[in-house]
Amino acid sequence: MLPEKIKQLVELVPADLPLYTSVTEPTYVLAVLNNLFIKRAAGALFDRSFGWKYAKAYAERQIQLPSSVSSDAIRSAWMYINSGHCSAELRDALMLREDSMHLKRALLEALLIMPSLSLEQISEFTGMPVAVVKLYSELWFDVRDRLDDRPFIANIVWPKTRQVTFQPDYLKTATPEELLLRAAHEGDLEVVMNLFGAVSAGNRPTEDELKKLLRIRVLEEAWRAVQSGGVHQDLPVLRHAIKIVVADEKAARRAEEGRGKAEAWSATAVNLTPGGSVLETAKTMSTIPAQMASGTAWLYLAPSQEAFKGSEVSDVSDVSNRLPFKDRLRNPDLSVSLPPGLRRPMSCDLATPNRCLTETVTA
Repeated sequence: MLPEKIKQLVELVPADLPLYTSVTEPTYVLAVLNNLFIKRAAGALFDRSFGWKYAKAYAERQIQLPSSVSSDAIRSAWMYINSGHCSAELRDALMLREDSMHLKRALLEALLIMPSLSLEQISEFTGMPVAVVKLYSELWFDVRDRLDDRPFIANIVWPKTRQVTFQPDYLKTATPEELLLRAAHEGDLEVVMNLFGAVSAGNRPTEDELKKLLRIRVLEEAWRAVQSGGVHQDLPVLRHAIKIVVADEKAARRAEEGRGKAEAWSATAVNLTPGGSVLETAKTMSTIPAQMASGTAWLYLAPSQEAFKGSEVSDVSDVSNRLPFKDRLRNPDLSVSLPPGLRRPMSCDLATPNRCLTETVTA
């Protein structure tokens, strides 16, 4: 019910009705009447069960409701309290007020504060007829017309503000009703249903997605604590957030160092002489720092195709020409270049010319 409508109904209440006041004697002094209205309106505007209490105040005094009261829910409640007549819908709604139904009632109230859900969807999730959902909401949890009234909703969800979340035993001391309302206030239907126990079979986040979500939520909660003045407090959420920030900084430094070392490897590979001997190449590689960025660096030591246009075999000494091919491979001091047809990639024999050398280093 909208605030203006609530005020209009409050103005119709006789002065001797104890609605949000303890007045028992009728009076018509203007100052007293204004004071009564202020107290009643203040109580009614933040009371989500205003509809039920309004009908009860009239019915217990056996006073007819004003003709301007057009709410079917209020009139049904007045008839039940005054005469005992109860519709099937009102009977089902009244059942939710029993202690044994507190969890289902909590689920219904949590879903009612979610703007994204229609009454039909809420009916489906709770297994109750739409008429029952509507009747209950109008009499005991009247929020649907005021979902954009942030102070009103926050007063329902956080009656003691978010300060309660800073307590170490918050999840143990908060009631199920409070946890369901707060999950709904965050707009997460899946969390609401999981808290209630109705685990959905929808798409589950991957491990990487869960890590990102957990990281975001911890940082969000830590920032809220800081904004509330808790920067100097010894709060677990702040300790967790600091660990995340420090880990991110270390990862960023390692990545920067890795990029620098990778650039050094690349520059060294470019400066290697294509026509040089394998021994010279190995000596050059030995000057590169032992630690480099995590990953696989490829050094292409084979000379380009242009190097073989003039001659298929590089100049070598007479001794090396007379050596068998295998002996030449075993002697890294001999600068031997194979014809293109004999070239093949190798990964372990430094004496083999014209090969692709791979080096994997873990940071």
